[in-house]
Amino acid sequence: MASEIPALYWVLWMIVALIIILLIAYTLRGHKKHKYEGLAFAGIISALALAAFAIMMSEAVSEYAKHHEPPVISLGRFLMLVIAAILLVYYAVKGRHEH
Repeated sequence: MASEIPALYWVLWMIVALIIILLIAYTLRGHKKHKYEGLAFAGIISALALAAFAIMMSEAVSEYAKHHEPPVISLGRFLMLVIAAILLVYYAVKGRHEH
């Protein structure tokens, strides 16, 4: 029996993709072009990361992923989360060195 995909599951994918897009844009600017992005950018990135974490811990998403998500999709989600985590660490380290 197929289960309906929870809306939070799609929101999670969009948030992770948005984190990756924003941080790749930040990374591609180059080492010397980084300026203080401002509190707004840091707040947005932090809020997106916290939202993604909270959604991953929600019962609806975790139960759907555990019982209905194909293994290939689980692997893809894992790889996207690893990429997002690496980019978040890069952003945090660059921000620390810039101040």
